[in-house]
Amino acid sequence: MRTAVAAIADVLRGDLVAVIEHGSRVTSGPRPTSDVDLLVVVSRPLAEVSRRALAARLLDLSGAPGSSSPPLDVAVVVRSRLWPWRFPPWCEFQFGEWLRDELVRGRMRPPAPDPDLTIGLVVARDRGRSLVGPAPDELLPPVPAGDVREAIAASVPTVLAEFAGDERNVVLTLARMVVTVETGAIVAKDEAADRVRSTVDGPTARALLWARDDYRGAHPPPVPAAELHRAAEALAGRLPR
Repeated sequence: MRTAVAAIADVLRGDLVAVIEHGSRVTSGPRPTSDVDLLVVVSRPLAEVSRRALAARLLDLSGAPGSSSPPLDVAVVVRSRLWPWRFPPWCEFQFGEWLRDELVRGRMRPPAPDPDLTIGLVVARDRGRSLVGPAPDELLPPVPAGDVREAIAASVPTVLAEFAGDERNVVLTLARMVVTVETGAIVAKDEAADRVRSTVDGPTARALLWARDDYRGAHPPPVPAAELHRAAEALAGRLPR
């Protein structure tokens, strides 16, 4: 992770305000498949040359599937777009392994509003730790609970659309959304699976158990994709849309 932070600082230089680690590695401890989640705050919008240089450096450092290095999930936000708070938040730059093919081909997603970033900002402010710059609660704005709920509603179609090939994470993400909507808590994916399992029918509970164990690196016997898909739809049915 120190290498990734150094690369970010090298590319962004004087525009860098903070690097905040958040996600499961900070809140509940790393899992075998956990990303390194970094929220990067900058003082002004990034030039295209900086966006491309940052993508190139992160592609070299992030662990693709099968690699011994952990995958990176990096979101860049501009400080002036955080205050005053407005929903949806604006994402200046996004890097993740799900974008690797696009980035390798030179396709850069432009800066845009991103409802899904809302949850990351909440976790970063409440439980993140600054690797560079001010403490998270000094730098990031509080997010109203209604905006968290709206962010979840806006994200459900996108999550469901990513089901094929990412079944485990979709099921766990939906379970975490259910916990947040119904309790207000934002918890780790495997904890969400445990919380929700007792409230669902047998097939959905089996899907959640498989997803939890696979996320923890236990390699459980596979569950048919059709059963996982039904579980995802059942969980999504409990969410605002």
